[in-house]
Amino acid sequence: MKTLPLPAELSALLLYCPETGSLVWKPRADNSRGFNDRYAGNIAGNIDTHGYRRITIGGEKYWAHRLVWRMLTGEQPPMVDHINGEPDDNRIANLRAADHAQNLQNRGPSTNSKTGVKGVHFSKAAKRYTAQICVRRQRLTLGLFDTVEEAAAAYADAAARYHGEFASLGSYTPAA
Repeated sequence: MKTLPLPAELSALLLYCPETGSLVWKPRADNSRGFNDRYAGNIAGNIDTHGYRRITIGGEKYWAHRLVWRMLTGEQPPMVDHINGEPDDNRIANLRAADHAQNLQNRGPSTNSKTGVKGVHFSKAAKRYTAQICVRRQRLTLGLFDTVEEAAAAYADAAARYHGEFASLGSYTPAA
């Protein structure tokens, strides 16, 4: 894992806006290469193909959410998770320290999901919906269901039980 700049170094270069989660370039005293004319006061970095903001400091690229976490907490956890799943929402209230498994638990449904519901697939052989969840690298089958809603509810229950606060249901909202 790449070591992030220290919080004091980040604070010297960037200003954090808590309302938006943006990092803004501060003016530089030496105005090297016309930095202030081009960058000072602008949101730092660019959005990558996955929607995450990347910021270059000293020739190294860093994810903005990791820099925000480091700047405000002083910590460098294995991963920083976006609670709401929005990759450019870097408000500190939307970020939390996570490990790799927790980060994966908070993902939405696969982009090629035909049901649009995380953990739910249609079984052509059984002609029913199946719900599955991964727990500690093991895929658990939760059963076969007549409707996508029943399968989604089974997944939601299992996700809450196994993944806790990192459980993500994607676009599915359980019935009250």
